[in-house]
Amino acid sequence: MSVNQTTYGTYPYNDAGDLLNTWGDDATSGLNQTIKLMSEGVHRVVTHTVTADFTLTTTSNASNEQRAIGHILAGSPAAAFTMTVASSQSRFLVHNKSGQTATIKTSGGSQTITLATGQGVSIVCDATDCYATGPINLDDLGAPTSAVAMGSNKITGLADGTASADAVSVSQMNTAIASASVPASTGAVLVSANDTTAQYLNGALVAGSGVTLTENNDGADETLTVAADTTVMATLASVTTTVTTTVATSAAQTFARSIAIAN
Repeated sequence: MSVNQTTYGTYPYNDAGDLLNTWGDDATSGLNQTIKLMSEGVHRVVTHTVTADFTLTTTSNASNEQRAIGHILAGSPAAAFTMTVASSQSRFLVHNKSGQTATIKTSGGSQTITLATGQGVSIVCDATDCYATGPINLDDLGAPTSAVAMGSNKITGLADGTASADAVSVSQMNTAIASASVPASTGAVLVSANDTTAQYLNGALVAGSGVTLTENNDGADETLTVAADTTVMATLASVTTTVTTTVATSAAQTFARSIAIAN
């Protein structure tokens, strides 16, 4: 009796005529063993306590890590690490919660998959390399053709914009506001670049003598009325006329005296 392995998944099987009329008493090649190993490829999840680089086990005709569908990268490695898988056709679901960045590759391939801590990925491998099939990066997708709703969620980790059509981060916006000496409070104003207190217009304006400030439509489309007392304005006009006349008369008298002295 000879024991063979399938091309995909390396499951044991027997030559025709072997182990007839039995589920297979042989622990390494019987039908029961094959069913057990096949279930690993569909359901088994292995948690790896990672300390450094490691390679999935590939024990023949027995339970091994390479055959498992799910892999959780745990532990507390001191640095980034590499998980190496066999150069065979297989698929994996991997989640990294190790606190370090994981690199996943085959033993003989050049293609690598980088998985940051807290991220998960679906991987398919051919006989040479491994490839990520998810999650999908936004830059792998085409540009949207309509508005994109974020469901009241934030966009985090945004870099500062540089081009005119780039989005800006809150940090970049606050820096620009501070540089422009514009108050961060909505609707508030500064009297000058040296003003230390931002306030609303009805607080920044101060009414002088004979002038009143009135806020209208409080809480709605507000306006601010600036009114002057006409009595005060008329008195000021009269005083101005008197002063001007007196100055003119005095100048004429001085000029007349100058002529008389000259003669």
